[in-house]
Amino acid sequence: MLRPLRLQGQIKLHWTDERSSRRRKIVETFSAIDSMQAIITHRSEASRKTERYRRKCLEQLYFKLSQMQVHHSLQG
Repeated sequence: MLRPLRLQGQIKLHWTDERSSRRRKIVETFSAIDSMQAIITHRSEASRKTERYRRKCLEQLYFKLSQMQVHHSLQG
């Protein structure tokens, strides 16, 4: 459901690079997917510390997944 939202030449959706109208469409699409979703983000000014922000987001994601007792993914 998300692949059609990619623009031509876009490998993946990236929130930072999207206009607000596209962000709304992405959120609407996520909300229509019948599955568990976790979206972790940070709120700050743009800076060159993206690796730190990515690390902090992953830290929060791991914490939330462990709270939900998600320990591994089933890949088919």
